[in-house]
Amino acid sequence: MSLLWRLARVQTGPDGTFGVLGLAEQPPRWVTLERPWASNQETISCVPDGQYDLVKVQTSHFGLAWSLDPVVGRTGILIHPANVVTELKGCIALAAAYGSLLDHPAILHSQQAVKEFYEAMVGLTTAKMDIRWAL
Repeated sequence: MSLLWRLARVQTGPDGTFGVLGLAEQPPRWVTLERPWASNQETISCVPDGQYDLVKVQTSHFGLAWSLDPVVGRTGILIHPANVVTELKGCIALAAAYGSLLDHPAILHSQQAVKEFYEAMVGLTTAKMDIRWAL
């Protein structure tokens, strides 16, 4: 069994690129945060639109994680917890809701959302993620 996740980006600016994520053909379940588009530069840009494999990986910082693969010119693009764009180096953060921290746009309850995502992926070693601008 393989799952197809859909990430629809809904807003972008200097404080990040915000979107929603859910299984294909279902309402979105979580909100997302990425860095703004910067010509796909490693560690400072969100990834280009497209469909990517999600592969289970072991990392030194996050332990078990899910990585997008392949992204041309990029490696190590993970799904992980974060609340503000400065906590990201080209990865995708999940959370339960949009909000603000220290007067900056943010996503909230990220640890719980990532835990739920990982639980939805139990028993899988791969899946797919389709990333598109909804604008």
